[in-house]
Amino acid sequence: MYVSPTPGETYTVRHPTAGAPLPARRRRARVPGQGRRRGDTLTRRKGPQPTGGASWLIWCVRGQNVPGHRVVRQTVRARWHATCVVGTVSDLQTRPMYGFAVVDDVLALRSGTAARWINGYDRGGRHYEPVIRPETTGSEIATWGEIVESRLLAEYRSAGVPIINLRPVVNRLRRMLETPYPLASARLWLTPEGKDIVAEAQAGLPGGLWLVRTGEDLLPLDWTPPAKRFQSQVHWDSEGALAPSYMYPARSRLIVVDPDRGFGEPVLKGRGVPTRVIAELRRAGDSVEMIAELYELTTAQVRAAVAFEKQSA
Repeated sequence: MYVSPTPGETYTVRHPTAGAPLPARRRRARVPGQGRRRGDTLTRRKGPQPTGGASWLIWCVRGQNVPGHRVVRQTVRARWHATCVVGTVSDLQTRPMYGFAVVDDVLALRSGTAARWINGYDRGGRHYEPVIRPETTGSEIATWGEIVESRLLAEYRSAGVPIINLRPVVNRLRRMLETPYPLASARLWLTPEGKDIVAEAQAGLPGGLWLVRTGEDLLPLDWTPPAKRFQSQVHWDSEGALAPSYMYPARSRLIVVDPDRGFGEPVLKGRGVPTRVIAELRRAGDSVEMIAELYELTTAQVRAAVAFEKQSA
């Protein structure tokens, strides 16, 4: 079944079969591509396949590629029916990825944290502007750039200073770098002038939220420990990249989030097996050794996947 998608329209994806990625022993029967699901159909209205070279992104829960379309991201993990948002293909930093609740899960944030950081919130009759977006919007979908910036903010949760204090700094960096997501830009983290740019932008910021250590006795400038942790957990393909190509959502380097693999779901690096699948098998009673053999993993990978899903629950 084909559809003729329209940006902004909503669609429903049905899943007649669940079908997690099949283990190595049954590889011949596997649907190409880790994490894809068999039997998915996109319903709402029938129509022709997009023509004229049109390319589309379909954001949805547990999706399967439909000819002429590209399913980007699952958003709510435990539902068989999901609302999808359709839009044109965008560059990596502005690509729609997750609902806010999934960002909280992936980054192990307290419920509602991502929504406050990315889109702002209301409390006590007062509106608080977001830290990441220039202003509150009606979109409840986080882009890849917003998720990466949330990954950085997560390093400052224990700073003892409200994260909202970073908003002026992000706005200054946005103007200086001329990019919507400056904290995700490789120019900030990989180029020689990056630290100088940050030092200028963070003037007046409480010390607990500094990205760069400053002071007469700190020459050359150096990143603060939270900024160093973030820098070590993300990967840019080049100094000119506007956003990382992938990141590690946890301190373990065994698990990776890549917007171009597995629909952006956390997977085991090098194998592409979703951590969710490993955790589900473990809860079902399969031993660590059995799961490792089925998916050709090490026991350390299996344990890392289970531990990650437990902290995200």
